[in-house]
Amino acid sequence: MGYTNLKLRKGNFVVDQGYFYSFDEGNDVLLQKIDDGSTAFSYPLDTVISSAVKSLEFDGMSFWSLENFGGGSVDVKKWR
Repeated sequence: MGYTNLKLRKGNFVVDQGYFYSFDEGNDVLLQKIDDGSTAFSYPLDTVISSAVKSLEFDGMSFWSLENFGGGSVDVKKWR
């Protein structure tokens, strides 16, 4: 039997040291969640996310996002 512990509205998330991170484009924040689904912290962004984030990665120091723009172009951003 399976249980839902964590529900994310978007597919852009990454796991690091027991936390789940994802961008909330509607509120321009980086969310940090724990395994029971509650929000541990919400980091406000100083840059507006202008399109949907398709992918999120963490290299141990910075977050990297892949954003899909119209016309088939993509944008890779480094977040610190």
